[in-house]
Amino acid sequence: MTAPDTITWLVRVVGPDFVAAFETDGSKVRVTAPILRKYIHGLFTDEACAIIAEEGCQPRSSRSNSPSPASSIIQRRKSFEVQKDGVKAFFLYDDVASRRAINGRCDKETALIKAQGYLAEAH
Repeated sequence: MTAPDTITWLVRVVGPDFVAAFETDGSKVRVTAPILRKYIHGLFTDEACAIIAEEGCQPRSSRSNSPSPASSIIQRRKSFEVQKDGVKAFFLYDDVASRRAINGRCDKETALIKAQGYLAEAH
């Protein structure tokens, strides 16, 4: 099984007069919509969901409320982002061999092969 370097989930927040979202790595809230930023940015995911629920809003993970979003691989500056079943996985690479020896990343071709393998894996 190919393991990504990082995985993030998108959580949709449905309020009485707005819809927003935040991104979590499963542990902490990493990225938020501006309307949510001052309330939950940097909190543990469970804490953020509790605060959202207390305010009468509904947090919903994109994994559970979308049947099967399109899967894809997107090349970023130093990584390949794989979007699969509402989850983003990142396969990091480094073009400089001396830095790879220090940071433990693979080269670009290997990262792409890992990303393709992860995308092809059965659920």
